[in-house]
Amino acid sequence: MNESGLKWGIIGCGGIADAEIAPAIKNTANAELIAVLSRNQEKALAFAEKHGSRKAYHDIDAFLSDPEIEVVYIGTPPYLHCEQAIAVAQSGKHILCDKPMAMNSVECKQMIEVCQKHSVKLMVGFMMRFNAYNLKIHEAMGSLRVIGTCFAIGEAAGAAASLSLQAKVTPNMLNVKKLQKQLGESGVPF
Repeated sequence: MNESGLKWGIIGCGGIADAEIAPAIKNTANAELIAVLSRNQEKALAFAEKHGSRKAYHDIDAFLSDPEIEVVYIGTPPYLHCEQAIAVAQSGKHILCDKPMAMNSVECKQMIEVCQKHSVKLMVGFMMRFNAYNLKIHEAMGSLRVIGTCFAIGEAAGAAASLSLQAKVTPNMLNVKKLQKQLGESGVPF
């Protein structure tokens, strides 16, 4: 990181990058959006203009060769995460990858190994990980030594909880053929 903070690049100019990631970078004092990458140059240019990025790419090799970019957010469909994360790591840039990390555990292991080999950090953007409720539960669980015993089964070995949120369903979410293509045979996006 340099004096002005982390210099970000974004791969994928979709809904989450547009509504959440780019605005978060823009509103963070020690971060700057340097470049964006989309398959479509016009979309990349429009996204860059909207979010104050200085550069817009449609070629991943040119994007990854940009020496100003220090960390990359990967916001593409899950079936692309492994390939793109490996390329980003090989270019020496840190990674924040949208969830799910990859299509299966084999791809996850590949991503981790390449990141370790190239000494780059890899984080998956599980938005709920740092949610106040989850942090409080984690804190409470950390202070427990024995949860207790269960009446008929014996000693408790774990606990489960759920938190539900109201979500806006878009027509694109209901596109089964597109979802099947993204999932492949073994991936689960949720």
